[in-house]
Amino acid sequence: MEPKKLALLIFFLIPLIAFPFDQILALLLSLFLIEKLFFIFPSFGIEFTTLPTLYLAIRYNLFFSFLFNLIFVPLVGFVKSYYIEGNREKLPFPESGHVIDFLVAFLAFSIKPFLSDKISMLAGIAGCLGFKHLLSFLKARLTSGSPNLYEVAINIIFNLVIFYFLV
Repeated sequence: MEPKKLALLIFFLIPLIAFPFDQILALLLSLFLIEKLFFIFPSFGIEFTTLPTLYLAIRYNLFFSFLFNLIFVPLVGFVKSYYIEGNREKLPFPESGHVIDFLVAFLAFSIKPFLSDKISMLAGIAGCLGFKHLLSFLKARLTSGSPNLYEVAINIIFNLVIFYFLV
């Protein structure tokens, strides 16, 4: 089997393995893999990395969120870069956005005892997303400029709607 197809097959086996145990996690992992490997939503503010990161921190614990965000996400980015885009120079190391997502997962895990009903869950997720975009804004101001505030608003609304229907 061709290495590209084998790598994609291995990644898509992970949601299939997760499905019998946690269907929401399997759906979030599938959406993440489809977005990262096949689709790009450039200028819409829609991304699927934050959803499984927060879900893992809230539903399970910080260790699984750590594994996902600082190991699995960079590995998927490496496979996409190497096999799909043909970039042989990118290494599978976490980037600043992955670290920001993990800090947000740490916040979500910290407020987990207070997320008892749907309203408090959505308020907690909104706070976590606000914290994420504050950190992203600070990173952008220090490095390259400022983020598109429309994308930030779309991202927060998109994530809240998805969480509302899944949780």
